[in-house]
Amino acid sequence: MVRALVLLTFVCAAAVAAWAGGGAERAFACTGPGPASSLPFDARVMEARIVGLDPLPYTGPASTPGPRPYRVLIEVTRAYRGVLVGERLSADLNVDAPGYPQPCPYPVIRTDSLGKWFVGSFDTDGRYPSLIFLGLDTSGAEYDRATAIAEVMTGSNPARPSLRLDAAPAVCGEDAHIVGTNFPPGRYVLRTGLWYPRRVEKVVTVGGDRTFEANVRVAVPACHEPNRPAFTDYFVTPVVPRQDDPTGGILAVAAAPVTGAQASEHPYPEILIATPFFCDGPMQVSGRGFEPGERLLLRVEGTSGPDTAVTAGGGGEFERTMTVPPGGCVHQGYVSIRVSQAGFDLPPEETVLTFGGAWAEAGSAPGTPAPGPPNAGSGAGAAPGGGIGILAVALLAASAALAAGGIARRR
Repeated sequence: MVRALVLLTFVCAAAVAAWAGGGAERAFACTGPGPASSLPFDARVMEARIVGLDPLPYTGPASTPGPRPYRVLIEVTRAYRGVLVGERLSADLNVDAPGYPQPCPYPVIRTDSLGKWFVGSFDTDGRYPSLIFLGLDTSGAEYDRATAIAEVMTGSNPARPSLRLDAAPAVCGEDAHIVGTNFPPGRYVLRTGLWYPRRVEKVVTVGGDRTFEANVRVAVPACHEPNRPAFTDYFVTPVVPRQDDPTGGILAVAAAPVTGAQASEHPYPEILIATPFFCDGPMQVSGRGFEPGERLLLRVEGTSGPDTAVTAGGGGEFERTMTVPPGGCVHQGYVSIRVSQAGFDLPPEETVLTFGGAWAEAGSAPGTPAPGPPNAGSGAGAAPGGGIGILAVALLAASAALAAGGIARRR
């Protein structure tokens, strides 16, 4: 899972630049991809210097702390996408004073940012920039890491591997053709979902011509994002990424808008355990938000033995009755289930889609003798509807961490 965490550090935290709204409003949340994850979708990505930071009229109460409107003027010093070196751009933004609390651990423009360089996106329509670097010194390791991430996210360096999605726009539920070039010979994992759920699409082998081609189906859940423009994205990692890679193992990214999308209440994989249940009895497990027909493996965390195989139905759902195996109840009766993809020659932790869990009832299932440790349920009752649980939170934190380098899409 370490490699997965490193990756979701690069791309996955719901968004610092999370599809921020119009005007000078901002949307900050630390539960999804970080700012680097927005770069494949941003129109203007650059290195730039902040050369103007001028206050605008403010009509709110002067005694209220918080951001104030400023006109931010930048000059482009390195172009990754959609800009020219030397170009000047401005945007009216709400800007915080130094020291004002900021919930996400990502760079943000403040009133003392005049003269600083940044690496990231910048639009003129008032959406807050997605920054992966901000500082006065452009010679350190942090700056080098940011420029490497920007090159990979935008495909702007011809010396690096590149990925091309032939279908633009792609069509939800239909095949798309992927072409990879300039890859060193070896085996690679082609995935979709820089943000979530990082579904494995193919394991490909690159030979001496340093290229590969693959047909992939545009995943239906990725298309069903209510109230958001629909995009699909693909990225490539080695089967065994280097731990010191500043890009978190990502070698190349391709992204395209999606047509034929529909709204859905459950756009992302989710697993639920019906309550009440007991540590020594059956439990009803259901899933939704999976790819139709997708083959899945269910495992109760902390246990050994074979996984439970299921296949998602036409709506991306499944239901299954499972028995809690010995050792399955932990932390005073908590059960956590991991859902992985089946059919790939990869370690199970590399194919995890989601976790789900719930608290068991105290005592034994009706008609069974009282169990002993370590399988005894001693929780204080079931969480209504089944809780996400510790490991689910850990997975989201992993996504946020596999995003510190980061994909935030704009609302």
